[in-house]
Amino acid sequence: MREDIKQRIEAVHEGSVLEGYKYTFRLSPASWKEYPLKKMAKKVKQKNQDNAVTKVLSNTAMHGVIRQADYFEKDIANSDNTDGYYVVEEKDFVYNPRISSMAPYGPIRANELGIKGVVSPLYTVFRLNDSDKFEYDFMRYYFESSQWYKYMYTVANYGARHDRMNISSSDFFDLAIALPSLKEQQRIVEILNYCSKVIELKQQLIEEEHNRKKWLQQKLFAPKDALCKPLGDLCIIIMGQSPDSKSYNIQKEGVPLIQGNADISDRSPSPRNYTSAPTKMCMKGDIILSVRAPVGMVSRTDISACLGRGVCAIRAKDYGDYLYQFLLFFENKWGQISQGSTFDAVSGNEIVKIMVPIVDDIEETANVLMSVDTKISLLESELSQWQQKKKALMQLLLTGIVRVSV
Repeated sequence: MREDIKQRIEAVHEGSVLEGYKYTFRLSPASWKEYPLKKMAKKVKQKNQDNAVTKVLSNTAMHGVIRQADYFEKDIANSDNTDGYYVVEEKDFVYNPRISSMAPYGPIRANELGIKGVVSPLYTVFRLNDSDKFEYDFMRYYFESSQWYKYMYTVANYGARHDRMNISSSDFFDLAIALPSLKEQQRIVEILNYCSKVIELKQQLIEEEHNRKKWLQQKLFAPKDALCKPLGDLCIIIMGQSPDSKSYNIQKEGVPLIQGNADISDRSPSPRNYTSAPTKMCMKGDIILSVRAPVGMVSRTDISACLGRGVCAIRAKDYGDYLYQFLLFFENKWGQISQGSTFDAVSGNEIVKIMVPIVDDIEETANVLMSVDTKISLLESELSQWQQKKKALMQLLLTGIVRVSV
């Protein structure tokens, strides 16, 4: 990075307004012209008369505009009674006022599904005007960025619901957007499109590796006439329990606690808090299994920790990597044996009965699957780096801190 750009970034971080720049609700070069959204777009008010459009859409912070049926495996809304929903054409923008950690002021995303759909009347839908002053893709990246957050904060009335922005339509469309020249917009779009393409490629490669692993699991863990042994013969199972706070000094000798699927969902347990009385402990290398809803989530620990209710430790007598891979394969099958009136759970007596196929070359089987896991982890790391790079570039390019040659 050039030294002058570094100095510019440092000055901005210190709260300075750079020479030749202006700051209202966000930084932008003084030469960039501002336009209120109401001059650039119109609000979509078309209702779904007679339920003519049947595809129900949602706008999610993580995935943008998606079909409800694809994301939730079914339509949350009753598709036979959506006449009060707004019709969303391709490339229409949708604002979801629900806030989250990923979208602190609600997400604004474009419908790029290539289909017409409908969205809840709680959403705001708008369509860009035809203009030679702005690019559709530039606007798409603008709303993907955080450039408009501070304005929303100043006009929002949170009201009774803390999880939803309450913004009047007039305030929403008064949002002022600073635009560079059309040629500079196009150059910015080229740069960000390149990042998006790389991210898309990484995501495709990760999906392909996951599919390859599923295929390998089916082949390796379902051999014909394989000898099978109960899981209880191959390992020691330690069921977690509620810690006893009376017998241990929390302040002086706290012990990490693993309890429930929230601590193991990333495949690498990271205890959230401290507890007392290490009466049930796991050791480094143990397999951790969620035994309460959702049953079957598997991870592996690299620490010693106290086992709370909701998890158990599986300590392999031998071939720990193989058992870990088998239990990953078995994750979706726990529903067949879990039970419970209030929530699903599985007991230690049921866990020990799980039949594990003993293949001819256990170590090689484990190594093959572990190598796929390693490749997926590397790809996920690369994906994360590119996502951060794109986020940083949007911040630099859409504020004009970094100018592009045109």
